[in-house]
Amino acid sequence: MKRRRGLSELRFLVLKPERSGLIDMLISSDDSEEIVKARCHYTRAEVDRIIYDLYYDAHVQASDGEPDYICRISEMFESVDRTLYFTTQWYYRSTVTIIKDKYISDPKCVFFSEIRNDNPLECLTWKLNIVRLALNVDPENRRARSSGCDFYCDMLYLLPYSTFVRLPTENNTTGPESSTISNDIDAAGVKSECDEVCETSGSSKSEVALLDLYSGCGAMSTGLCLGLNLVTKWAVDLNINACQSLRLNHPETQGDVDVICGGPPCQGISGFNRFRNTKSPLDDPKNKQLIVFMDTVDFLRPKFVLIENVVDLLKFADGFIGRYAMGCLTNMKYQARLGMLGHTVFRSFVCGFFYGVLAQLRSHHNILSPLMMCLGEVSHL
Repeated sequence: MKRRRGLSELRFLVLKPERSGLIDMLISSDDSEEIVKARCHYTRAEVDRIIYDLYYDAHVQASDGEPDYICRISEMFESVDRTLYFTTQWYYRSTVTIIKDKYISDPKCVFFSEIRNDNPLECLTWKLNIVRLALNVDPENRRARSSGCDFYCDMLYLLPYSTFVRLPTENNTTGPESSTISNDIDAAGVKSECDEVCETSGSSKSEVALLDLYSGCGAMSTGLCLGLNLVTKWAVDLNINACQSLRLNHPETQGDVDVICGGPPCQGISGFNRFRNTKSPLDDPKNKQLIVFMDTVDFLRPKFVLIENVVDLLKFADGFIGRYAMGCLTNMKYQARLGMLGHTVFRSFVCGFFYGVLAQLRSHHNILSPLMMCLGEVSHL
């Protein structure tokens, strides 16, 4: 199968990867996409004297002034009207994920996705060497193994959920060697430490130590401990009266930290603040505690991280604070997700939250339900 035509002659519209995540979905409408019916399929194609095999990674023609898109070729076929197409499974640069440009990530790092669509075959421009790495590879090994490639990939980006998780093990072996996942990635379904945190407090499992930052009287950590086998070992707050209340709620002794939770002060992003710094939110002293929170996570490297704040976390300044937080977590190689939660105390509230899970633990979807139940407990305190 051959189609030779110079790039200057391309007249096809490339279907871009979809919007970057939850924040953008809230302000955008769905794009319609026409289904292309296939007449026959192929496993190899030639475009502008470049041979592409099925499951190769490649660049795809972008609009003028934009960097070429990055994809894996998951299908090649001829449509019923004799037009040649390929099916793309997209990679995302961090700048087109929910993080956008709010956190500077490694430019060689891309995120694989489950988003697919069909494009004319002639939109392929170049083959790529994308190395797939386990998420828990140490930084020195990561640099060595990615030094000779175009890009490297160590996470799957689940766009509808604004979630970053470790790569699944692939079944196909048709693609080039660089497209296979490293052997040190755990197979799906292996029991991990994550299961221990999902158990209730009545379980025989060993207790998991929690650090509560900006704790107040300990409402968030109390809710978490009611639903999971967690024990608050450390807590930090400026208000002495709140600290005294917390000691009554959590008289436990100190210990190592497995979980960090916290709600950094919201004054800098709250809609009640008429003087918010929209141009450079992190220059506002009121927002500096998010940096402190992330520095604490980076230093202690707990197994799990939970951050809660007002819903303006996702709306203020094009979601700057939320995108920054997701960038920090993924840069530290945490599997990460953001979301919104509605609850009622004396009136209805909607809050934003993030949580992260260390690379070596199984997909954090396993702890989503318990965490949501625990946050629900917090709303009733």
